[in-house]
Amino acid sequence: MKAAIFCVIALWVGSAGAYDLAHVERMFIPGSHKLRNKGDCVQCDLSGLKIPETVNLSGANLSGANLSGADLSGVNLSGANLSGADLSRAILRRTNLFGANLERADLIQADLGDANLRDANLSGASLQASYLRGANLHGANLRGANLHGAQYAPR
Repeated sequence: MKAAIFCVIALWVGSAGAYDLAHVERMFIPGSHKLRNKGDCVQCDLSGLKIPETVNLSGANLSGANLSGADLSGVNLSGANLSGADLSRAILRRTNLFGANLERADLIQADLGDANLRDANLSGASLQASYLRGANLHGANLRGANLHGAQYAPR
């Protein structure tokens, strides 16, 4: 139990989020950075959370989650369901979002520099004033996405 609490506290660095420690603790396998159940974080509040690059969230169901201001730099979110998630002001530099579902996600002022968004579904997403320099958008679905003020330059 102490190992699991340590793992969660290590993930909680600098967070001002309003989420329940017991809930976050149950999300991860004790002593590891792996999610116990990929469906544990639907509509949860992980705002401001700093998640280490070693955490594998590929295929995770984070639909409707509040990840505003979270630092997910380098995290593997390939194939994750982030539909309707709040990722405003999130730091997603070098994050692997290959094939992720970001439909209707709020990515306003998000830092997606050098992120892999290949084949991601960004339909209806809000990307106003987001930073996309170096991001891989090959095959991404941007139908209905709002890119007003976004900064983009391919690799």
